[in-house]
Formats: sequence, structure tokens, C-alpha cells
Amino acid sequence: MLCSFDSDLRAEMARQDRAEARGRERDRLVEIEAARLLDGDFDPLAPANFYEAVAETVDTMSVGRMLNALREGRHEHAGQILEALTVSYWQRQAQRRAENIADRLMAGMT
Repeated sequence: MLCSFDSDLRAEMARQDRAEARGRERDRLVEIEAARLLDGDFDPLAPANFYEAVAETVDTMSVGRMLNALREGRHEHAGQILEALTVSYWQRQAQRRAENIADRLMAGMT
């Protein structure tokens, strides 16, 4: 009976180790793919991407801060807020796409 328990325990530990390794591999794939996307099609400061990020933003607090900065003549600060909004939007988009790509790749490895 003890031999069976030991065997089951070892098998479970090996399964958990494989799952953790797959999780680390997925995380690495997501990081690489997100960086690749941000350097290419998801470049936050490409004109079309910039316009999309501004149009899709739901961060009304930051938009309000940006508008206040513009009203007060703090154009550089307004630009920094706008850049942060745009970069943040595209980082989220790249992260989501990279996760989908990694999940498909990982599914193909099983």
C-alpha cells in the first residue's frame, strides 16, 4: 500500500512540475510575442494606432487630466498623459493577442 502511495505521489509531483514548466513557457512566449507586436503592427505611436487608442479609451480620469492640462497651457504634460494612454492601450491589446497566440501554440504542443 505504501508503495502505491509513493508511486502516486511521485506521479502527481511530476505532473505538477510539467504544468509549472508549461506555465513558465507560456509566460515566456507571451512576453516575446507582446514585445514583437508592440514593435510592429501594435506600435502605439503609429498614426492609425494612436487614433484608435484615443477613440477607444475609457480612462475618463486621464482624459480629464489631459484636458485640464491643455486648458492650463501645460501642453507637454498633456502630451505625456496622451502618450501614456496610447501606450497603455496598445500594451493591453498586445498582451491579449500574445496570450491568444501562446495558448494556440501551447495547445499544438500537446
